[in-house]
Amino acid sequence: MKSQLRALSWDQAIVLFVSLLGLSFNLSRSPQKERALASTSQIIDLGCLDSEPTKQNFFQRQPIIRLRGRLCSLPELGRFDSSLKIINSSSGKSGVVFLQGNDRQFLTAELPLIPGRNNIQIEWQDPNNASKKVSSADIFNEPI
Repeated sequence: MKSQLRALSWDQAIVLFVSLLGLSFNLSRSPQKERALASTSQIIDLGCLDSEPTKQNFFQRQPIIRLRGRLCSLPELGRFDSSLKIINSSSGKSGVVFLQGNDRQFLTAELPLIPGRNNIQIEWQDPNNASKKVSSADIFNEPI
């Protein structure tokens, strides 16, 4: 029996350690935790950006948001998709934009906020006259 037991080499010990570490990390990332983390960001609906020239103000307690909006006067969404940009000019962070179907809607990935005022700039190019359009919103982050 003693002849069957042997010590692990350093290489084997390191491989075993890394495997156990990876297994414990995967077990700690349950689907429930990931859904809870995904639901911590609130979606702020900006409405029709090209029909509301006034600046909008929103108040938010979460440090991360997602933005939804529409460009209602455009004939189709696909003609401007590469020019749509979302920037938090207060922090310098840009948002990733996802187009939603053919109804001229978009939704951003999570956009981090800084405490206080966050000036969000939404820019796109009008395909009809090639002019640059800008809409903005102030989001006031008031952490709990």
